[in-house]
Amino acid sequence: MRVVQLRKFKGFRRVFVIVIICLVALATMRKFSTRNITVQKNPVPYGRNERKITVGFHGRAGNQMFQYASLIGIAKMNNMTPVLLEITELWNMFDLPISTAYMDKSGKYTEVKEEHTAVYAPKFENIKSTTDVYLNRYLQSWKYFENVKMDLKQRHYKIKNALLEEASPYVQDIKRKVSKEAVFVGVHVRRGDIVHERKPVGHIPAPIPYFYRAMNYFRKRYSNVVFVMISNSMMWCQDHLDDSSNVYHVETGDPYIDFAILHKMDHLILSVGTFGWWAGYLSPGTVIFYKGYPKANTTMSIEMKQTDFIPRHWVGL
Repeated sequence: MRVVQLRKFKGFRRVFVIVIICLVALATMRKFSTRNITVQKNPVPYGRNERKITVGFHGRAGNQMFQYASLIGIAKMNNMTPVLLEITELWNMFDLPISTAYMDKSGKYTEVKEEHTAVYAPKFENIKSTTDVYLNRYLQSWKYFENVKMDLKQRHYKIKNALLEEASPYVQDIKRKVSKEAVFVGVHVRRGDIVHERKPVGHIPAPIPYFYRAMNYFRKRYSNVVFVMISNSMMWCQDHLDDSSNVYHVETGDPYIDFAILHKMDHLILSVGTFGWWAGYLSPGTVIFYKGYPKANTTMSIEMKQTDFIPRHWVGL
């Protein structure tokens, strides 16, 4: 009887620990599915002679933006028609000008898969296939869509007006407190899951000194600068980072509104992660990035090629 009770207690304790871990993960991770996804359906007309190309979506918004952008760029390289077969949360942020379809109607297709993360593969420039093509994995290199850069910025990744309107009061509230000549610098601080889960792989949060150096970079160049801080760990930012009178901490509770706020900034300071990366890519101003990412001597640092991942004109500190 005692053995049975002990086993029951151990089993209960194991379940209790698992529940606690899940609750902590939910509390620390940024929630990216805060809205119902609305898909703008533009059915692709079948029976045309041109070959179609699509992509599989992995990860959250930042990763999916890489996959979608690479789809558009690679489609143009190969003179193919891009279509979407899968649901993506990007519909929450943009009215994507692309046709939608379904896998069960697409017929036979050829899968083309990347071999290394954040490394440009020339094989995507000339895909040899007599069927439709399915792109797979993360495709995290700006070189895949450099040929459609302006098209992405002007049409595909044009932020929805509703999001811009929701973001506007946060920015206007700050503008009322500063001079009209103020230069706005967005500071994106990603921590959360980066801190707790991924160090063995190579993910590492940007350290405190980096943010001070990055902010001083702009202070030396502009006499009237305002910093707008966006983060999934705002309490940490308030406790550890610059809290001068020209630093404003903005909490919206919605990552899509956060993205729209960053889009309204003149310049950006990034930490790590693809969500911030895309805010930088769409920015018309100076972009500062943490060049200590990924962590040295890890799987990511050995595999990825930074010149394929980081645009040439960004400033590394």
